[in-house]
Amino acid sequence: MQDLQLLATIEPYAEGEGDAAILAGHARSLHRRFATAGARRHRSRETEGRTRMSILSPGLGRHPVGWLTLAGLERLPEEGFDLIVCSQRGFEDPLDRRFRALAAEWRDVPAGLTDHDLAEWLRARDLDLLLEMGGHGEGGRVSCLRHRPAPVAVKWVGAQSATTGVPGVAWMLTDARETPAGFEPHYTEQLLRLPDGYVCYTPPPYARPPSRPCRP
Repeated sequence: MQDLQLLATIEPYAEGEGDAAILAGHARSLHRRFATAGARRHRSRETEGRTRMSILSPGLGRHPVGWLTLAGLERLPEEGFDLIVCSQRGFEDPLDRRFRALAAEWRDVPAGLTDHDLAEWLRARDLDLLLEMGGHGEGGRVSCLRHRPAPVAVKWVGAQSATTGVPGVAWMLTDARETPAGFEPHYTEQLLRLPDGYVCYTPPPYARPPSRPCRP
């Protein structure tokens, strides 16, 4: 399976080798292999008015994933969500500390932890929803979602150049520019398109104020 995961990571950047049909073919092959890996069903629970949501990512800090997701997560209503964060970075920075401030529970995931054991830890958190933000890219652990540690798993940002091909990832959060209409056959996930944009940029403190958009 590692060969297919590697192809899914690097082929989007290979000229003539990274079109949607080729990437979808790799993903379907991954899907078939993962589907035979003994996926275990989650157990359901009553939410009691709060949503328990896990974030799984190697980029929660000064990283493209951090810059493109923090603002959205900071605007979640505090009274409605408990955030269970699994980070694979292993070091802190100013953006990392802002993510930590949001977490009801934080875990730094050891590099050697197996997909099965990570999924079991997540399942024990009694989740309603899981956001995966790493894909098959460096440090990504999307493959653990074949064990279905949460009732609903959503792919968002982080190596989002193509479908994951992982059973158990039900949705991909996107928009009409990132994934235009008609691309659905190239995805094993259902595409959940936001109306304006699928990311929420947090500028660094030294950034200048945005200027007015240029008009044609």
